[in-house]
Amino acid sequence: MDFKVRFLAGTGAEEVDADELDAPAGCSTHAVCCYIDILPRGDHVWPLPEPAEAACRLFCGLLGSVPLRCCRVDLVIRRALIALNRMDLGMTAYITACGPTRPRLRERWKKH
Repeated sequence: MDFKVRFLAGTGAEEVDADELDAPAGCSTHAVCCYIDILPRGDHVWPLPEPAEAACRLFCGLLGSVPLRCCRVDLVIRRALIALNRMDLGMTAYITACGPTRPRLRERWKKH
């Protein structure tokens, strides 16, 4: 598949649920989050939900096989402007990581 990826990051995570990030007690004090738009290019567009869902399941399978603590990825299928005046389906990955201190958080974010 051929994808166009757009990335935006921020450190304004106001509240993080340690259980959702598989984080031990005290390890969710600091958090960082970003989103990545995953948009098909060329003739690989998703005009119907089924191919988009299949791609999402593929990504979930790949991500699920990686054992990570203190982070999570949520994938959302949504309508997206793929080209000028053309709406199709796209996917957004919302990525969150946490740590007990800012240095530990930065270390974890760089590692994964």
